[in-house]
Amino acid sequence: MVASKPFTLLALGFAALACVAQTVDDSLQALLSRYRSEPTNAFLCEQIGVLYTRVNEFEKAVAFFRKAVALNPDRMPAQKNLATVLWFLGHKSNSTALFTALEKRIPNDPVPQLYLGLSAYDEKNMEMAAQHFDRAGALASENSETLPFVIESYLATNRSEKTIHLLEGRIASRNADSQTYRWLGDAYDQQTLPEKAFQAYSKAIDEEPDLAENYLALAGFSIEHANPTLAREVLTRGLKRATNPAKLQLEMGLAWAIEGNFETAKQSFKDANTAEPKWPMPLLALGVTDLQTGDAEQAAECFHEARRIAPDDYRCYYLHALALNRSQKSQDADTRALAISELERAVALDPHRAEPRIALAQTEMAGGHLGEAEHELRVALHIEPNEPTALYKLALLCRREGKTQEAARLLRAFEQSKTKSHSEENQFVLILRTVK
Repeated sequence: MVASKPFTLLALGFAALACVAQTVDDSLQALLSRYRSEPTNAFLCEQIGVLYTRVNEFEKAVAFFRKAVALNPDRMPAQKNLATVLWFLGHKSNSTALFTALEKRIPNDPVPQLYLGLSAYDEKNMEMAAQHFDRAGALASENSETLPFVIESYLATNRSEKTIHLLEGRIASRNADSQTYRWLGDAYDQQTLPEKAFQAYSKAIDEEPDLAENYLALAGFSIEHANPTLAREVLTRGLKRATNPAKLQLEMGLAWAIEGNFETAKQSFKDANTAEPKWPMPLLALGVTDLQTGDAEQAAECFHEARRIAPDDYRCYYLHALALNRSQKSQDADTRALAISELERAVALDPHRAEPRIALAQTEMAGGHLGEAEHELRVALHIEPNEPTALYKLALLCRREGKTQEAARLLRAFEQSKTKSHSEENQFVLILRTVK
């Protein structure tokens, strides 16, 4: 989304350059001619870099910005320009390093804060992203291209008051679409204001009644508030209007499944698969339903097929391994080796997820590989410090190894966290809620 219109954001970081009477091309040729006689003019190099940026020749822009910085290391605009162009060339680590250094020298400048926020967002560090976006101020929140990142980081870190302030401002300025109302519903829900949340989600449907996401938002809200009947009513309305029914059918399956009606749920998941056969989520949902009803072998087939469709989706490998571990051949050495291989692939695809690591640790433990299991559990707890299964399993390993004090500490933490742990049904619901 950010890179789709590079100059819009690039302009945020560039020094102004007056080219009143000439076109950009004429200006560029004139400056290049002048550069041949003034190759050590830092400001001239910076101007050339800006013009190359305006004609989307970013590599050449980088070369001239580097020259400008080398000639005058104290000039901040040249460094901001260089870091910004590097960002849009995809050299984000180099860009982030430059912006990090700039932040120390010009902490109140919004440009480094904006891009450091985007970098943190890419790294899924929502708290850090929200802090940087706060410091970037209007540069982040009043730009239509960066606003989604700001809102999502605010919602992820429970900054609901700020979110509501921004969104209500857009509504007041008549600059709101259905996404604005969906975000507003999420923010009101965070503040435990269900009536306002319901009104916001309903307004989203009124704004764009043919958009499936609007019905999904209200249906998801209804499910989270223990009203699957209302969710099904909303989804039925959506299926009559929306042009892409697959996600609605998937959510309909969830609305049936959480009430224990798995056969009806499976039909909805099959309908979703028929509507969008290249989308892996309906197959994952079918597989999870099979696990719930005790058919691990059929579940494994669903997950294997989903893996064929989406070979880079960690969930396909993670869930396939869970099915293998629950199958009748789970004690077979070859089956366990395959499950370990699948889980290792899941971890490699998304190393920031705790669940595949915990499942890998449990599978390693079943095979007697305690050292490997301990390593995965410790990494999982680094990712999710209060994850109850990881706390309990690691406590058992520590006790077995004679680390009694650490085992006792882990068990105390487990006791504190287990009341918040998810039941099997909740795990099922959480998997099926992933409809993006």
